[in-house]
Amino acid sequence: MSSDESTTSSTNNPIDRELGSVIDDALATDEISASLADKRLGLTAADLRAHVLANRDQVGEPKLLVSIDYVAYPAVVQQLRAQVLDDGVLPLLRTLINDRMAPLLWSTFAVSDAPGLDRVRDSQYTVATRSTTRFLDVVRQIRTGAPVASARPR
Repeated sequence: MSSDESTTSSTNNPIDRELGSVIDDALATDEISASLADKRLGLTAADLRAHVLANRDQVGEPKLLVSIDYVAYPAVVQQLRAQVLDDGVLPLLRTLINDRMAPLLWSTFAVSDAPGLDRVRDSQYTVATRSTTRFLDVVRQIRTGAPVASARPR
């Protein structure tokens, strides 16, 4: 069967049509569309759609959507669509996106030595900040032998 025939047969399947409609809703969410906009992901909307359709057994019960009378029970249909979207399609897409993005977002640093961490009182490793500079300026202005107190807000 060619890819055109498989696409046609899947769109003729009412379950796939309904699931495709739910996938469209998922692709329209801010989180998924933002992920697709990130070119590092290397996935398209068509890739995400194919992934969900290939893993339809993990997205809940889209076949229930087909068996309900839309006219008589529109609220039930909307509730089922929301459940398939929230509990099936979106988690499946998030997992795929996270798996693809994780290597791009994580950095591993191989540190073999951190000499300043075990010598906290050694002035060689002191980092000058605005607060320490102000404190040292005040201490230099105090006469010898005067007491010094440090306080912080509670």
